[in-house]
Amino acid sequence: MVTQYPHTITIANQTEFEQDGNGNFQPEETPMDLSLECRCEPAKSNPVITGPDGNSLAYEWIVFMPILDVQLPFGTDVTLVTPNGTFNGTIKRQHTGLFNTRLWV
Repeated sequence: MVTQYPHTITIANQTEFEQDGNGNFQPEETPMDLSLECRCEPAKSNPVITGPDGNSLAYEWIVFMPILDVQLPFGTDVTLVTPNGTFNGTIKRQHTGLFNTRLWV
């Protein structure tokens, strides 16, 4: 049987910090990694995109997953788990469309 999302992506949670009454910065919440189903496809013949600073970035994977309601920060650490192995990388770009969210890793 064909599965739409046969792989797994683990996204490292980067929490926001806010200043408490004593002037110390504390995390807003307890950091917890997020694991989601996805489909990982290796980069094709020209794996270069323009980064947020205008420089060219090379990516190794395009990851498709169900729609995310959050924008993940550039550079967030991710781990991809496929039948061929485990791969680590960082988010280079995110696009949320009508049917799915796409990440360039």
